[in-house]
Amino acid sequence: MEQEAGANSDSSLQKVVEAAKDCHFIFLSHSTYMQMGALPHLHKLGLLSHIQAILATSPVAKVGAQTIYEFAIQKKEMSKFDAYSLQNVEAAFEKIQLVSFNENKRLKFKDTELIVQAVPSGNCIGGSAWKIEYNKQTIMYALELNDKPMQLTPPLHVDSFKNVNILITNAYLKNSGQAALPTGTQCQGVKGVS
Repeated sequence: MEQEAGANSDSSLQKVVEAAKDCHFIFLSHSTYMQMGALPHLHKLGLLSHIQAILATSPVAKVGAQTIYEFAIQKKEMSKFDAYSLQNVEAAFEKIQLVSFNENKRLKFKDTELIVQAVPSGNCIGGSAWKIEYNKQTIMYALELNDKPMQLTPPLHVDSFKNVNILITNAYLKNSGQAALPTGTQCQGVKGVS
């Protein structure tokens, strides 16, 4: 099982905590609190000790660590904050393995092997979509996408979606403000994008 490590409310944090109990890999897509805010809390609870790998690009790991440090410091200055300590932040981020864009990373757990690749998501420095190959199936986990060229970030290439069997996204239809898929929907049988 794979999981993002973000949480923006007590209820979403509890969902992440429950999912982390059965999780083997964590793929960090972006450096925002929403994407990785639960990592130090999971460390405090001891739930990162059984995780086989936490993967992120270098910018996501470094900017994310700074974001979470600043968040924790501000919370401590404004009120009693004991969800986690700065030591939990540091220890959680030390567990991250850095990957480059388009690098094939082999992950093994028991009899299972995944081939994972971070591809540019196009919306922030280091932001990633994750292409995961498992059992002759290709899964694309792609949040917060941008296919328009920007000065600092490489755009998402639509070719990354070719031969994807399962697409997990939060994409919206252009100019409509409506989700392209109902929340939680997985597209099965996506053959390619033309």
